[in-house]
Amino acid sequence: MGTYIAKLKQDDQRWYKLADHKTNDDYEGILLNDTVIYDPNNNVIDQWFRVEEFNQKQGFISLLSEDIIVAELESLSSDQFVSRQIDFIAYYHEHKYYLQSFTRSSLMKKKWFSLDGEAVTYSDKDGVLFINPIPNCIYDNQAHCLYFKDIAKAYGVLGDLKLDYKAATEPEVNSFLQSDIIQTEGFGVAGVGLSNRKRITSILSKYEQYGQKEKATLRQYIRDSVGNSLVFNEETQKFIVRSDTHLKLLLYGMQQRFYQPPLEEEVQVATSNTGISKIL
Repeated sequence: MGTYIAKLKQDDQRWYKLADHKTNDDYEGILLNDTVIYDPNNNVIDQWFRVEEFNQKQGFISLLSEDIIVAELESLSSDQFVSRQIDFIAYYHEHKYYLQSFTRSSLMKKKWFSLDGEAVTYSDKDGVLFINPIPNCIYDNQAHCLYFKDIAKAYGVLGDLKLDYKAATEPEVNSFLQSDIIQTEGFGVAGVGLSNRKRITSILSKYEQYGQKEKATLRQYIRDSVGNSLVFNEETQKFIVRSDTHLKLLLYGMQQRFYQPPLEEEVQVATSNTGISKIL
């Protein structure tokens, strides 16, 4: 059995308890004995990658080095939960942290029926947190290894993560600029900087595997996050990119790295405390 814990925004010093003595068969059933060293050129679908000695790399947070002692944890309050002060959550079991990002869309707002024993109960309350069957990433604090299937999702939790990966080639950049999410105006391959070429590498193959429903969800997430900072063409359903900065905003959105802190109006890039206005 494991413990569900949460890290709050602006607080890197402690974990807060959500629930203990819980079993997550999805997580505990994940086998990590067939992982490969992370290689951005490896686009094998459904492959678990690993980064060794992650505790020595940029993006590591000291909280991950701790072994959880449940009795010493402060429980998360309902106000902290509802006000979306959570940065990310984790399921801790046998020295492993199964990490999941927490965004505005993490809390489901739906009515539902559930089976409680032999009785069916109905609820119309908001604030249901869905636990994904596959975490964004996993950290083993004994082996000091970080595991993930999708580097973009790992960024969703560890926004300061820095891994060396190749820049997209000119044909790859050109292919992305002609994809169904972007509409360029007075901007082309020559204007794409090195950092954005690397971001394109991290997201291009994954985006090409999305279905129409997933792409629509991603577009709405980006629109909700960037607001008027990036123009959206309703007719073509594409974001208009006129500069490398516009492209950066779009790619951050495609990596799902945006969140809005409680009590603040401006959306920020995950864990870096950089507001959109500072990027523009």
